[in-house]
Amino acid sequence: MNSNLSQTDRINLSAAVRVTAMLICTVLFVSIMVLQTSQPDKAVLAEQLREEAHAGNFQRVDELLQRGAAVDQADGYGVTALIEACRTGRDPCVERLLRAGANVNACAYVYGTPLVQATMNRHATTAEILLKHGASANLRSPGTNSALWWAMDFEDSELIRLLSRYGGKAIHV
Repeated sequence: MNSNLSQTDRINLSAAVRVTAMLICTVLFVSIMVLQTSQPDKAVLAEQLREEAHAGNFQRVDELLQRGAAVDQADGYGVTALIEACRTGRDPCVERLLRAGANVNACAYVYGTPLVQATMNRHATTAEILLKHGASANLRSPGTNSALWWAMDFEDSELIRLLSRYGGKAIHV
């Protein structure tokens, strides 16, 4: 500090420096808090994506994907947004998720694959979309039957023909 300053001036200058430093820290803290609240947790986005895909809200699915929701992030059971959309036959959501890079052969232990879910819930159009995007007609988790087995169990001739055309085998656990 300048030695020409009086003791009072030095105290005032020191207090001004402390106040300025506190203001800078406050601004930085507030900026960090705003950034954290404006970028939602990826897990929250993925959960919302699964819920909206299940409900068939394709506009919301688009929005969540644009906000950075991980298309293949699964819940604790391995269920992805694509599996949820296939369970309920939400074809617009299925198509959007596939365009966004969803794994057509994602496999959840209890639920199996998206194709198994589409077949179990008798959504032939959904099953065809998946097969056209490269879904394996025979892939299943260890705890589930194959898609063709489910189609045969339900005596769903449309699904049986479709899955057979793609090489499906009736595999029972």
